[in-house]
Amino acid sequence: MSDLQVTATEEVGHEVLMAAFTSRLSTSGKSKLLTKEKYDRAVAYLLDHSTCTDAHFRHWVKERRFTLVDLPLHNLNTVLMIPRTNHKCDVARQEGELLRVVNEDEVYSVVKYVQCSFSACWL
Repeated sequence: MSDLQVTATEEVGHEVLMAAFTSRLSTSGKSKLLTKEKYDRAVAYLLDHSTCTDAHFRHWVKERRFTLVDLPLHNLNTVLMIPRTNHKCDVARQEGELLRVVNEDEVYSVVKYVQCSFSACWL
């Protein structure tokens, strides 16, 4: 087996492990990670408020101040974002800064993208 085949096999195995881990994490009651269902529901609600009749869910979306943003530099449309909370040590952060919300299905690709952007990517 060539080194390239071993690397591809390792990557697939790692992706499967990450998917199982994020699935367990997203279904935990205390997790900040959203399931794909909840992510899609939040996006649908923000696009059309009449799609949601659940008052608790509407309150949850409003309380967390979710918003939809287009990111043309990254070729992304209707991206779910949330305001960054300021902490005592966050001196350099600007007011109004937003964070991208990812769901459990996107975690692996985001981690891989960040890793490859800031280091030599061998995958």
